Amino acid sequence: MEKIKNKNIITLIVSVAMAFTMFPAFASADVSPVTAKVWFNASDAERFIMSRQELTVSSDLSNEYYDILEQENGVTVIDVLIAACIKKYGNAFKNASIEERKEDYLDFSYSEAYDSWSVTKWFGQSTFSTIYYINKSMSGSVDQSVVSNGDLIESVYIGESFSDLYSCFDKNSYSVKTGRKFQITIKADTWGTAVKPNAGTRICSIDKSTGLLAVLPGMNTDADGKALISFAKPGTYYISAKGPVTYDSFGSTVTGKITAPWAEVKVTMETPSVKAANKSIKSIKISWKKITGAEKYQVYRSVKKNKGFKKVKTTKKTYWINTKLKTGKKYYYKVRAISGTEKSSFSNVKSAKPKPAKVIISKIQNRGGNILINWKKVKDADGYVIYKKESSKGKFRNVKTLKASYSKKYTSMGIKKGKVYSYKIKAYKIVKGKKVYGDFSGIKKIKAK
Repeated sequence: MEKIKNKNIITLIVSVAMAFTMFPAFASADVSPVTAKVWFNASDAERFIMSRQELTVSSDLSNEYYDILEQENGVTVIDVLIAACIKKYGNAFKNASIEERKEDYLDFSYSEAYDSWSVTKWFGQSTFSTIYYINKSMSGSVDQSVVSNGDLIESVYIGESFSDLYSCFDKNSYSVKTGRKFQITIKADTWGTAVKPNAGTRICSIDKSTGLLAVLPGMNTDADGKALISFAKPGTYYISAKGPVTYDSFGSTVTGKITAPWAEVKVTMETPSVKAANKSIKSIKISWKKITGAEKYQVYRSVKKNKGFKKVKTTKKTYWINTKLKTGKKYYYKVRAISGTEKSSFSNVKSAKPKPAKVIISKIQNRGGNILINWKKVKDADGYVIYKKESSKGKFRNVKTLKASYSKKYTSMGIKKGKVYSYKIKAYKIVKGKKVYGDFSGIKKIKAK
């Protein structure tokens, strides 16, 4: 029994020893590369080297292209910089030797004192003054700052004087309507402390293909770094800014430049507000207010409220009269604004029926103890129906139906002197044996004499 026990102990010791012997092999095994999809831009005070590009970055790029083994297993800023060069220079970068990449595009220097890497050549430019921000917070060394999916990495050249500051807008993107002013705010960062750029900092547009900035007339910041701006046409705009920033640095006042901030502005047109009303027995008028930035409008129609819409008119006007319709049939309409390839949302659906126009009472008067009512002829009406109310608390009742060919006036008899009477009239059209009525006229009141 004792021999078996000793044998088990020896087996356990051997197993543990083998595990410890194998552990370094497991620990030093290659870690599979991971990827992250991030946003990246590189800029100085005057332009963008890259203006907000989406990159898919692998964690093994530093080793693959520069033989740099990083301490971190995830995707780092150094990997992002390499991915950005691949995006910008393509095969010229990928097919170059390491020495050619260092000479022409991107190079790094290792510090034993800090056990980290720094950038000495940045997009073909020798530099010792480039800083990096991850989601608007300053990062540490490029090989030890890990990034994640959706992160925004900004690489900023701050000039040889080191007085330039990283800057940013209060938002990465804005959604606004054409012609409407909206507020933006610019902040500059001096080692974690936000400062305001000088008043009069100019808001600029960005040419995405060249990275150059163009000043937008009349769009400048106030003393708080705020500016009200607007765009008259729909589309996607990219904005930046340029100007000086004055701040305290180690007990003295320094003036530098803000480095180009970046934001996307999505400008869409207002949704038309539509009205639909009968114009005649065979036509409907659809109208809407002018939309800022619109070049034209598209009108869609259906005989059903929620489906079956087809485009029936494109016009530059703010109304359209739809003719040759069926009297008494309900039609549904919706409208959207168009500018180039940009489209507004569709308006709410509005409906109307072609029917006789609204009657207009032209005159009401006392005559010979009776009341005489005159109205304007309604085109294509087959007749009119007259309604009368004999007191303020009474109800309107149908007192007469007249054929249109007969008259456009009516004499109301049996009138009591001193009493107030009210009248209203509507026209009708006979369609397949049924009367289709128009809207009532306005109510007319008169005191009998």
